[in-house]
Amino acid sequence: TPDFPDIVDFKPYSHFSKQGCVNILLNHNHTYYNIIRAFNGALSRLSTNDSSDGVLVDLTDPIAGWVNDGPDVKVDMEFSSKPASLHSYWGGFHDPESGIDHYEVDVEVNGDIVKQISRRGDQNDVSDHTMHFNHGDDIKVKVTATDGATRENSSTSTGYRVDLTPPEVKEMKDSRHGHRFISTDTEMYALWQFKDPESKIKEYRVLMYSHAGGSVQRFWPKNGTYKVYDAAEDNDNLVETIITDIRMDNGFKYSVEVTALNNAGLATKHESKG
Repeated sequence: TPDFPDIVDFKPYSHFSKQGCVNILLNHNHTYYNIIRAFNGALSRLSTNDSSDGVLVDLTDPIAGWVNDGPDVKVDMEFSSKPASLHSYWGGFHDPESGIDHYEVDVEVNGDIVKQISRRGDQNDVSDHTMHFNHGDDIKVKVTATDGATRENSSTSTGYRVDLTPPEVKEMKDSRHGHRFISTDTEMYALWQFKDPESKIKEYRVLMYSHAGGSVQRFWPKNGTYKVYDAAEDNDNLVETIITDIRMDNGFKYSVEVTALNNAGLATKHESKG
């Protein structure tokens, strides 16, 4: 501080000078002040002085944090079906000496930087709806933090893949041997297979319809929603089940509807023949 002993002796400059510089070894996380003493031109050499508000020496890079893909700060997205939208959150970047001044965000598509976005040091997200992603593109977001001493450090997200196609149905049955009639009123057989090579199947949503006299009504589940079945990736997406908590009416036709949802949020719906 200005009250401490000088570490550099006063050096004379002409009254035309507006700046000066000396070579000296400064210590990390110490604050240094410049003191200027001005003299008048009279024989008395009267003087006055003033000091700067100080500059803190920061010789270390900022501490890097984490970067997540997607619109949810708590979820690191792996797949997206949005060809024009980019969302990313970050956190954990900090600098105990000089703080974070600003961020530079690089959007990488298949390893190439296609856009750079600036954010203030107190911001922690980016949302851009002017992108142009293609099916199968791999997207990553790199965030570079710059501290008050202009030192940098960065982190890159794990990335996600753009999937613009819904799952494809391969097979759908509501009887084991292809029969159009069944002799039980308490069991309904169902088999289905969907494919999604890009983002894989996340889950299946299953319900039943009853058909009678030209009228179609939702029959099962009774709560009016659907039952969720997990994807069966270990069995080539082939799912086989028997619905048992039902009581079907004689002479009615019943069908099963399966909606396959992939990890990019796209869905395909298919109904059995009944």
